Amino acid sequence: MYICLRMRQLLFLLTFFSCALVLAAEETDTFTVQQDRIRIYAGWRFGFGGATQSNTVVGKENVNWAISPTMGAVAWIRFRQNFGLMLEGQYALRGYALRSESGDTSFLTRQRFHFLEFPLLVHASLGNEKFTEFIEVGLAPAFLSGGYREQSAYWNDLSIDASYEKLIFNRPQPFPLKRFDLSFIIGAGLGVKLGPGTLHSGVRLNIGMLDIYKDERFCYDGASQLQRSFNLHFGYVWHVKSFK
Repeated sequence: MYICLRMRQLLFLLTFFSCALVLAAEETDTFTVQQDRIRIYAGWRFGFGGATQSNTVVGKENVNWAISPTMGAVAWIRFRQNFGLMLEGQYALRGYALRSESGDTSFLTRQRFHFLEFPLLVHASLGNEKFTEFIEVGLAPAFLSGGYREQSAYWNDLSIDASYEKLIFNRPQPFPLKRFDLSFIIGAGLGVKLGPGTLHSGVRLNIGMLDIYKDERFCYDGASQLQRSFNLHFGYVWHVKSFK
């Protein structure tokens, strides 16, 4: 319920933002305009993929991928035709799933984190008026706004126990989390001219660079636990301003 409420609020904000950008969009946008020194686009992006965490295997436990949706706003500053910067602000649900077995009983733990990310990407493209292929690389500082932990037990595939716990930063936690993270991002995709703007789609890899825990965890011998994710994303950007 908590996640659904957040997603609905973000979707409303993105819809409002998108409508405002459509009203401001310039119908004359084209990939092949050479006389504009700088062209500015703005829009939205959403994605769906998986997330996991490195160094999270202890004993007979197996770390699995967890569902990782993202959504946010995009500003694209394009210098000439084939080079630019992507500045984004987005919400991402990351974390991991951990499964272990004990006789006929299996245990599943899902730990999820609410990230507010601010990617800054170098964006290079190649193509024509209608279609462009692009690659992107950059860094994404992030703020952890909260999270939750779900634990379930199954006996012969029947649920026998379940618990849910919010991860609230002003309460003591067995493994305290840091509030900030930094990730390296690399991606590639395709841009298609559509109406007053451009439809973007592609894939991204998000590789965490910082341990998300404040203290060493028992049995991990100082190994950093880093967030990792992949994401298939779709978005739409409108041309809003040009500088000759």
